Amino acid sequence: LVYFGIKNYTKAIEDFDKAIAIKLNYPSAHLSKGSALFVMGKTEDAIINFSNAITYEPKYGDAYYNRAIAHLSVGKYNNALLDALKAKEVGVNVPDGLFVDIQKGLSK
Repeated sequence: LVYFGIKNYTKAIEDFDKAIAIKLNYPSAHLSKGSALFVMGKTEDAIINFSNAITYEPKYGDAYYNRAIAHLSVGKYNNALLDALKAKEVGVNVPDGLFVDIQKGLSK
């Protein structure tokens, strides 16, 4: 997390990979790796990692929320909506603006 905090995302991903190699079912490592990948513009890889986090912790609201944002950024509005609703269902305070942006995309 130190490398992530100083925006050295490549090194952060290396550390998250090491953590995942030690413990595959480590949801927060998958979430953090996904976040780093997303910031680097590797959205599809980020979505895979957010999905991995959800696989290992099905009620991981932050993973649903981050995946919703990633889906939104690549125009997958239906997926974004489903993830935003699930995030909200499991207790994440999802901003209304996210739903507005999703609705705009769905209306295109």
